[in-house]
Amino acid sequence: MSLFAQQRNSIVKKAVFPALYVLGLVLVAQTLFVDHLSLGHHQLAYVSLTFALFMILGGLTTQERLRQLCALLSLAVLLTSLLFYPKQHLPISDTYFLIPLGFLLLMRGFVWPVVSSLVVLAICFPHNLEFYPRSFWEGALELIIITSFATLSISYRHRLHAQVLKFRQESITDFLTGVGNRKAFTELLEGINDRRDESGDYALLVLDIDNFKRLNDSLGHQAGDQLLTKLTDRLQQFPFAHQMCSSQVYRLSGDEFALVIGADYLDRTLVMPLVEELVKHCQQEYRVANSSYFTTISIGIALLSDAGNQVELWYRNAEIAMFRAKLKGKNRIQWYDQLLNAEMIRHHKIEQELAFVLNKKQLSLYYQPKVDIQTNCIEHAEALIRWFHPQLGMITPAEFVNVAEKSQQIIPIGRWVVYTACKQAKAWFDEGRQVCIAVNVSTIQFLYDDVIELVANALKAYQLPPHLLQIEITETTLMTELSRVTQTCQKLRDMGVQIAIDDFGTAYSSLNYLKQLPIDMIKIDKSFVDECVHNKDSHMILRTIIQLGHNLGKKVIAEGVNSEAQLALLHQEECDLYQGYLCSQPLPANAFYQLVHQYPLGNSFA
Repeated sequence: MSLFAQQRNSIVKKAVFPALYVLGLVLVAQTLFVDHLSLGHHQLAYVSLTFALFMILGGLTTQERLRQLCALLSLAVLLTSLLFYPKQHLPISDTYFLIPLGFLLLMRGFVWPVVSSLVVLAICFPHNLEFYPRSFWEGALELIIITSFATLSISYRHRLHAQVLKFRQESITDFLTGVGNRKAFTELLEGINDRRDESGDYALLVLDIDNFKRLNDSLGHQAGDQLLTKLTDRLQQFPFAHQMCSSQVYRLSGDEFALVIGADYLDRTLVMPLVEELVKHCQQEYRVANSSYFTTISIGIALLSDAGNQVELWYRNAEIAMFRAKLKGKNRIQWYDQLLNAEMIRHHKIEQELAFVLNKKQLSLYYQPKVDIQTNCIEHAEALIRWFHPQLGMITPAEFVNVAEKSQQIIPIGRWVVYTACKQAKAWFDEGRQVCIAVNVSTIQFLYDDVIELVANALKAYQLPPHLLQIEITETTLMTELSRVTQTCQKLRDMGVQIAIDDFGTAYSSLNYLKQLPIDMIKIDKSFVDECVHNKDSHMILRTIIQLGHNLGKKVIAEGVNSEAQLALLHQEECDLYQGYLCSQPLPANAFYQLVHQYPLGNSFA
């Protein structure tokens, strides 16, 4: 509908209909007034004018009970005026047709217009049959037809309007959670844009549930829907009003929500503690699929004033902040700023360039030694990927691996890593140095690629002895599809390839899972090694993991060893291998090979 058409409809609704309503009532009151004056009923003539007065007052009030009272008083005045007419002066005047129409506009439904019509007919009936029988029946029929038609038309219009409002509400309401959807959110932004010159500011929070896809895949979409509903309830129940703020919640997509906070005075010092409270409120236990579930959320925040009061830019800023929170490791609150904008421009460039990284041969593998703590031999190395871009410079795995996993570009990249590592291990083997190279295989690779065929083809292509290749998997990968991953690991071990659990202790550590897994090595996460010298709890955890691994017949390696004190403690606890800057940072293949020659030759690969 055009703007002119909208304005025209608004004028008709606000001006023309009320004017016609008042005019009709005035004509009825005038007819009663003139008739009574002509009959000498001066007091009754002035009383009859109150019919229009009460009807107009009823039309002005917004209170239902007061409107009903005005309608009753108007009907009483009408009844009184007609009852005092002489018999010969009671023809059904054309003006009386306006009476039911007036009640129809004043009160919705059939009752009032029908009752008013019956009042007119009931009073006029006995007198008009005697003096004006033909005129009476004609007028009565006309009155019944007009009242019925008008009542049905108005009733249909009200029902149609109610249905339109219902459809309209459904179109801006999320069917699952009952909060506003993206369309409603867009309308909100447009409304804020229209009144952006008013005092006060707004903060936009874009929230995303961390690892929601994993919940859907593991427990099913019904459980995911339950979590979304419960989270929405908590967002709506959070007491913003106690903080002198108002809020509205919207569901923008699957697991992404937007929350708008408005206040007369709003800045970061007010918003940040409020959001931290909201996070605690939302991260409590959820009952999902008859079990307890805990989830975290990543939040991006932007102030409307920081976007120059431009709502489109404001929303983009909040989304950028949320994406950055995800990239930083999730479960974070991220404010938008200009530095973040530059980071996201770089991130977008990385997304674009990632599809061509293999064709342009911009990837390389660096190797970090794994040293035997007892013999000081370098028996193993971990292959770590590096991306050197001509314009963006050095791009770390932390910047592009998550992006690659989302786009599944990690699959061809993962294949390239396995083949390149096998090629390098074979080159060193041919030169008389046996170094087992460990490669990290992502969860996506395990789920969507044939890892067994990939490894078998790579070993065959370079004629590499299987014991010189090690596959590292994370606990997250194990939990994704435990039985499938376990079968894959067993087949790889049957081929002679070693299996290691990376970052042990940081996710879903379980003795039950550990005893089932066909693995050769456990890697202790760096977070336990960092504080092991000065923190008794970290030391005890370290000792427990080492003893657990040995009791299960596994080798144990500690990563992130950067000091002699850490190495001495690991030696004391009889850890098998270590990896870290104390020996060396990751090195290119040539530099790594030169370093290997400085250490004794190792022969153990068990």
